[in-house]
Amino acid sequence: MQEDAASFDLIAGAYTEELDTSEVAVWIDPVDGSKAFADGEIEQVTNQIGITVRGRPLVGIIHKPFTTSCTYGEARTYVGSTESGLFFFDHSEKDHTTSSPTYVSPFASRSDMTQGGHYQPHMVFGQDQSQEHMMQSVFRDLVPMKVNRVKGAGNKFLHLANERSDFFMNLVPGYSMWDICAAEAIFQSRGGILTDAR
Repeated sequence: MQEDAASFDLIAGAYTEELDTSEVAVWIDPVDGSKAFADGEIEQVTNQIGITVRGRPLVGIIHKPFTTSCTYGEARTYVGSTESGLFFFDHSEKDHTTSSPTYVSPFASRSDMTQGGHYQPHMVFGQDQSQEHMMQSVFRDLVPMKVNRVKGAGNKFLHLANERSDFFMNLVPGYSMWDICAAEAIFQSRGGILTDAR
C-alpha cells in the first residue's frame, strides 16, 4: 500500500490545523467481510484503514483486493477525506503497476429516483437473515426501485460512494469503529451523510 501512504501525506497536508497526537486514532480492519471471504465471495472483501481526529473520521482508505469492475487491473484502492475529496487507484497484478489517482466528484442531485412523483431509491442491505423481517417492512413502506444485497461494511459504503445504491440502513447494532471509520470518511468525501437514529 505504498500509494496509499503517499496519498495520506497528500490528504494530511491539506489538514493544516495543529494536532495533538493523543487526539488521533488509526482504525484497521484487515479483512472486512470475513464471512463473505469464508464463503468464497471474495469480491465482497475489503481492507480498511481509517484515521480519526477527536473521534471524527478524517481519512479513509479502502482497498478492494478482488474486483473485476476496475478498468486498469484486478484491484482498486479508494482514498478519501472531506478536505480533499475522493480518489481511487487501480492496481494490476499482471504488470505490477498502479494507475494515476482518479478524482471522484461530489454527489450530484438525482432525478431518476422518482417515478410517478414517488421517491423510489436504490437501497443497499446486508444479507443477515436475522434482519429479514425488519427489511421486508422497510421495503413495503419505501417501495425501492432496487435492493442490492451486499456483505461487509466497507463494501456497502463503496456501493454508496460508487452510486450503485442511494442509501443503506443498518437495522441492528453491531458495527465497531474499525468497521465504519474508513467507510464514513470515504462516504463523506463525496458529500454523503452518515447518521444514527438519535
